[in-house]
Amino acid sequence: MKNNYVLGLDIGITSCGYGVIDLKSRKFVDCGVRLFKEGTAAENEKRRSIRGRRRLTSRRNTRLKDMQKLLKENGIMSENYKPLNNIYEIRCKGLTQRLTNDELTAAILHITKHRGSVVETVEEDAEKSADTEGLKAILQRNEQLVRSGKYVCQIQLERLQEKNKIRDHGNNFSTKDYLDELKEILDHQILNENLKKSIVEIVLRRRKYYEGPGSEKSPTPYGRFIEVDGHIEKIDLIEKMRGKCSVYPEELRAPKMAVSADLFNFLNDLNNLTVAGYKLSTDEKESILTIISEKGNITLRQLAKQLEVSEDDIVGYRIDKNNKAIFTEFKGYKKIKSILEKEGKSVSLKDYKMLDKIIEILTNKKGIEDRKDDLVSANIGLNDSQIEVLSNTTGIVGYHSLSFKAIRLLNKELFETEMNQMQLLHELKLFDQNRKSTKGKKNIEADDEAILSPVVRRAQNETFKVINALRKKYGEFDSIVVEMTRDKNSDEKKKRINQFQKNNENNSKEMDKFLKEAGFDPEKINGKTRMKIRLYLQQDSKSAYTFQPIDLARLIKDPNYTEIDHIIPISISLDDSQNNKVLALHSENQQKKNLTPFMAYHKGQFNGMGCTYSEFKTNVFAKFN
Repeated sequence: MKNNYVLGLDIGITSCGYGVIDLKSRKFVDCGVRLFKEGTAAENEKRRSIRGRRRLTSRRNTRLKDMQKLLKENGIMSENYKPLNNIYEIRCKGLTQRLTNDELTAAILHITKHRGSVVETVEEDAEKSADTEGLKAILQRNEQLVRSGKYVCQIQLERLQEKNKIRDHGNNFSTKDYLDELKEILDHQILNENLKKSIVEIVLRRRKYYEGPGSEKSPTPYGRFIEVDGHIEKIDLIEKMRGKCSVYPEELRAPKMAVSADLFNFLNDLNNLTVAGYKLSTDEKESILTIISEKGNITLRQLAKQLEVSEDDIVGYRIDKNNKAIFTEFKGYKKIKSILEKEGKSVSLKDYKMLDKIIEILTNKKGIEDRKDDLVSANIGLNDSQIEVLSNTTGIVGYHSLSFKAIRLLNKELFETEMNQMQLLHELKLFDQNRKSTKGKKNIEADDEAILSPVVRRAQNETFKVINALRKKYGEFDSIVVEMTRDKNSDEKKKRINQFQKNNENNSKEMDKFLKEAGFDPEKINGKTRMKIRLYLQQDSKSAYTFQPIDLARLIKDPNYTEIDHIIPISISLDDSQNNKVLALHSENQQKKNLTPFMAYHKGQFNGMGCTYSEFKTNVFAKFN
């Protein structure tokens, strides 16, 4: 049963503040804060890196043990075998001569342990070493040496003799180059073909990045084999991390850069516009999409020209930090369109299904060979050259919150109606229909399937601990009010504070300049008066509630002439922020009392002060439009 308590929460990056208020007495019953460590992505990355190295070491040791077992079973490796020192000379010798069993064992085990690198994903292709050139560049340079007629061991022996060392970042060779050397060595030995094949298989054995840890015999919640109700199931880890649609929970999310997803966002931009007092028609939208199909984006100037209106006639668009109009850019479309047109294939927005399929494959598959296989099997009319270039494309990342099923349904409505996304979701009764209810549960539990950043996930989990503990202590609350942090992480918070301080410094300098030009000495004006002057400038030299002109000289010299007032009384809002403050004449503030402006006008508190409620409302709207 609900009580008369309200729970207020202030959720931050490293804290969750809470306050419990009794609605009847309007007094605090309880308050406090729970502190916790920030759930940074860097911590997860560090753990993953250490865990990854541990697994690589374990797999290498397993590979070596399996190779030793194979060589012993076939009478090549003896029980009293000891490693040999001149390993590079032995490998070079094996290219043209038969080796002794100990020499052959040494050569095979050395290649098994150091079997080179594979550029498996486009991310690996693009990554750079911390202090030198990228992996792919090194592999390509070393591959040129191999193609000149040398084997890996010969190149390495030359470097050893020249520099007296081999093991550095530049000694990275491709696995296929090591394989060529191994096959050449094996061909000069007296071994049966099945044994040669088994040796090669162990050397090439490599777990793909998307398979994760564990196996069918050793399932783990973090790998592709998991245990469900006593049975082992195989899952796709990438699909698991992809997440489900917020409208149709049985559907997977669509790629963020898919053409349909960008079209969804762009049509919402268009439906939020008002052009010369009217909403865009279907024909106008179609003409605008013609420009998008050709260029992949549109500017406010181009939009105004297409609609034959002035830029001032268009309102409702989003703006950036420089107050410039921004519209959704079709980044995925432009990238794929550019690639295909260079390869001789013309595309437009009408080919959205084919382009969506390409972008879905590039988003979902990071392995270059996996991409090639999927693009071939998709059967969407791509030739080998186009598939090769697309498979190596970088920068196609991220997922939308909706599935293709939801997006394409809504796109049709967005195109044919004037409603925006939220209006459509409510109109079609799709909004929040899949939200899980916690009604009747003892504890509020976090959604483990929600795709959240480490910072948000930890803040969410710690907040639920606070809520559950307070519910246990006080019962069900009448309501819970939440204030969220403005920052994604501590770095963003520092950046915001620094920017805030910088803005304050700039504002202070501008105010000093203004005061000097007005004939006043800034050094003789206290902090409270400076706050009044700042509000005076923001309000165009007029009072907040009746818009009477304010005399600057009197404002500075007479402390009782004006007052800083809370728009919504602080006793009601508990909001002492700058956003809730205005500059009012002393007489206005006395009349307003402990009321909101709306309440004061409707009670006639400002009668005879030169402004009606209708005029007040018009002036306020004009200020914010």
